[in-house]
Amino acid sequence: MNKLSNLLFIVFCFIFVGCTCNDKQSKTKEYNVLQQKIYATEVSKEELDIPMMATATYSNGTHFYGADKIYYELSEGELTKIRSILNKQLPKIIPVNTIQLDLNNYFKQYLAYTYRGRIYVLVNLYKYYYIYYSTNPNKGVFSPAKGLHIISLKHEQNRSKYDNLMILLNLSKSRILRIETI
Repeated sequence: MNKLSNLLFIVFCFIFVGCTCNDKQSKTKEYNVLQQKIYATEVSKEELDIPMMATATYSNGTHFYGADKIYYELSEGELTKIRSILNKQLPKIIPVNTIQLDLNNYFKQYLAYTYRGRIYVLVNLYKYYYIYYSTNPNKGVFSPAKGLHIISLKHEQNRSKYDNLMILLNLSKSRILRIETI
């Protein structure tokens, strides 16, 4: 009797496994991600200036502020002063025959910090950013959070040389220290 129950158990296992295993692989639907470029020229001038928060991060998750850069909150007057410095000093620094730099064509992220008792501002200029839409109905829309994510077009293959610039200025001395193309 014991042999018969063992045999029935083995037959049951084969039947169970045969019924539950299926040659057809489960169909997983593939979803795409669509992207839309938002240009600085498509938004109002008020949306171009973006003072960054103390928790600002690069796309890889690294925080901008830390032990060496202490977050500094800019006032409206200081933002006006920064715009004035950029408008007056950029044409002198960048040769006219190189590029006609119109600040109204750029989003401007202001990363202000204190270092050794002076106020510095890293101004990130970029002409566009992306909004990502998923075709998956369970996923939503993604775009960089204003004031939180530092936009970089570094890995953008079809960009122009001056689509993304970083300008370091010393607000305490009202002067541009360095300009870098990304």
